[in-house]
Amino acid sequence: MRDARGGAPIQDGFRIVQGNPPFDNYFGTFPGVNGLSSGLSVPVDPARKSSPVAVPYHLPVLRTQDLDHSVITAKVAFNAGRMDGFVAAQQARNLPGSLALGYYDGTDLPYYWDLAQNYVLADRFFSSAMGGSLANHQFLVAGKSSGTGESIPPEGIQMTKIFDRLQAAGISWKCYVKKYDPTLNLRHTDPKNPRAS
Repeated sequence: MRDARGGAPIQDGFRIVQGNPPFDNYFGTFPGVNGLSSGLSVPVDPARKSSPVAVPYHLPVLRTQDLDHSVITAKVAFNAGRMDGFVAAQQARNLPGSLALGYYDGTDLPYYWDLAQNYVLADRFFSSAMGGSLANHQFLVAGKSSGTGESIPPEGIQMTKIFDRLQAAGISWKCYVKKYDPTLNLRHTDPKNPRAS
C-alpha cells in the first residue's frame, strides 16, 4: 500500500479507539496538546451569571462512573456554541458533573502516554455526530451515519464500510476488540438481529 503522495510504502496502519472517555480525560494535560488550559473553569450552571465554577482536577481512581453521552447531553454541553455546559449537562442527568473536568496523567496511563509520545495524537479530532454512540460508531467504520438515530431498525442497515472497501481492493485488515464476541462480525453486528449489518 502506498500513501496518496506516492511516498514510501505503508506497511501497517493502526487506529486505537477508546469508547466514552473524552480526550481531556486521557490527554488533557499531555505536553503541547490543545487540552485543559491553565486557569480553565466551567460554570456549574451557565444560565446563572453568579454560578460557581468547576475546575480541572486529577482523578483519584482509574475507574470512574460512565458519563452520559447522548444527543441531548451533547447539546446542553455545547450550549449554542459557548462550550460551557459540560458540568450542567451531566448534572441534568443526575451524574457528577465535575467528572467532565477530571483527568489522568502519564503516571496513571503510561501505556497510552507512551503511544502518544511516539506516534500521532489527534488533539483536534472531534466526534462526527453530536452525541450518541451508534451514529459515531457508524462514522468510524463507514464515514457516515445511517440516519436511524441511536437504534438499528428490525430490517437492519445496509452500509458500505471501510472493511468492504479494503476487501475489494485486496488489502488485508483486522479488528482487535477487548472482550471479543464471535457472534459480532463485519456482516452481523447485532447478535439479537443477524440481519443488521
